[in-house]
Amino acid sequence: TFGAYTHGITLSPKQRDMAQALTEKASLGEFCKFSVADALKMPFPDNSFDLVWSLESGEHMPDKFSFMKEMSRVCKPGGRVILVTWVHRNLREGDT
Repeated sequence: TFGAYTHGITLSPKQRDMAQALTEKASLGEFCKFSVADALKMPFPDNSFDLVWSLESGEHMPDKFSFMKEMSRVCKPGGRVILVTWVHRNLREGDT
């Protein structure tokens, strides 16, 4: 391990259960935790994390400004916020 601790959130109890089961199977249960929680009202104190990472969920948030504000709230000063999202567009010939 790298000495890191993680806490993932999802709206889906099924996703949480699957993630926790895979984590336990990999003997990483003491380092990783998963909860069912609303990303617009995270159950964490201010300045909780060195890194806050959103993967393919920001595009589904009904209030994107509040989502970004909440990610910033739980990130420690000097920490990092990473937002990864997919973008689909039809490419024309010559587009990259």
